[in-house]
Amino acid sequence: MPITITREEFHQIYVQGEDAVYALVQMLVQRYNKLEERVTVLEARLGKDSHNSSKPPSSDWNRKTPQSLREKTGKRGTLHTAPFPRGVDAPVQYGPSIRSILVYFSQYPLLPQKRLTDAMTDLFDVRISEGTVNKAIQETYVRLEATESAIKDAILGSPVVHGDETGMYVAGKRIWQHTLGTSLHTYFFCHGNRGKAALREDGTLEGLNVTSECPKLSKKYPAVSEACSAHRHSVAFGDTYRLFVNMV
Repeated sequence: MPITITREEFHQIYVQGEDAVYALVQMLVQRYNKLEERVTVLEARLGKDSHNSSKPPSSDWNRKTPQSLREKTGKRGTLHTAPFPRGVDAPVQYGPSIRSILVYFSQYPLLPQKRLTDAMTDLFDVRISEGTVNKAIQETYVRLEATESAIKDAILGSPVVHGDETGMYVAGKRIWQHTLGTSLHTYFFCHGNRGKAALREDGTLEGLNVTSECPKLSKKYPAVSEACSAHRHSVAFGDTYRLFVNMV
């Protein structure tokens, strides 16, 4: 706080003698020294900038202010609108990263949908219904139609095509997952029939030269045969079992 003293107050101190005047001067000298020290600290602080301290250049008080390259157009205060980014089709929706995760883990490692929705909640704190998972899968299926056609064409154009089918259950009903593939491409589709009806309905039968160890198929589609892995393993097991029986 500032110190003020009137002439009358000073006279009262003066008439008290030399000690009283000395005490007043001593108090003023101490206050002066403190203020002088504070001014020195503040001046040193103001004298620091990016070239003599660790302060960043953005803190320099005399640095050149960047100039905007935008010119005045007279449209200040006008309402401007722009289209939403591509893929944003609803007021509230999951982004492409979330949908990609749903499709990947449901189709590649074949994670059950209920377990997938639980994992999304546990890992990302995102609550997703199984309907959302199905919708993401269907959207991806539609978008990959051209890719699917290209894969089928590549397989049909290959001189050697592997074919197999695996039984599975959907809603308690037995269906078959058919597999056609080469060293570069693989194509899956599901059908209720295990044999040629599935290939014909899928549209791949016309382009395939079927080869099989099955006599029934070999009669309909004569070609050089190659044993499948399951057939080969069963033959090896039979040979080994007969050898064991003969040894006994």
